[in-house]
Amino acid sequence: MLKVDKNVAITAVIPHRKVKKKTAKWSVLDKMEVGDSFVVGSKREAALARAYANRHGMKVNIRRVDVRKHRVWKAQ
Repeated sequence: MLKVDKNVAITAVIPHRKVKKKTAKWSVLDKMEVGDSFVVGSKREAALARAYANRHGMKVNIRRVDVRKHRVWKAQ
């Protein structure tokens, strides 16, 4: 059960800190040529690589190569 407090003043809003996106890891896609590929260690990382590519107007193909590893090819 929650404890209800009375007569507690509302504090000022604390602004959210800006979170820097970690795109440096995926900027390798900018330097790759069509047909080049790399391996990532999880499905989530593969999805992040695809999201980066989509935001930057690139196309990628992703295939699972092992239980947890995925290969990402630059297609366009």
